[in-house]
Amino acid sequence: MTMAPITERNIHQHELISLTASVIRSTNPPQTGVSGLLVDESMNTVTISDGARNRVIPKKGACFRFNLQDGSTVVVEGDRLLGRPVERVKGKAGGP
Repeated sequence: MTMAPITERNIHQHELISLTASVIRSTNPPQTGVSGLLVDESMNTVTISDGARNRVIPKKGACFRFNLQDGSTVVVEGDRLLGRPVERVKGKAGGP
């Protein structure tokens, strides 16, 4: 079974690691503008590497821009991504 391409509507059902991400808004202003490769994800945070350092960003209260494999971009509220990644991908948590 082939997984559907990632879109804004279904991004919460996909693996986010290896996507290029940018923080476009955060409750912690110094985190706004952080961008790079998403290298890790936990229930409440994502880790973005800019090549020099890893930055752990809380999902709650943040807004992210993801560059998808097809060249398009998707903006997602971090609150939509809360939950354990494995449960979110399997469809047991999260939602549109």
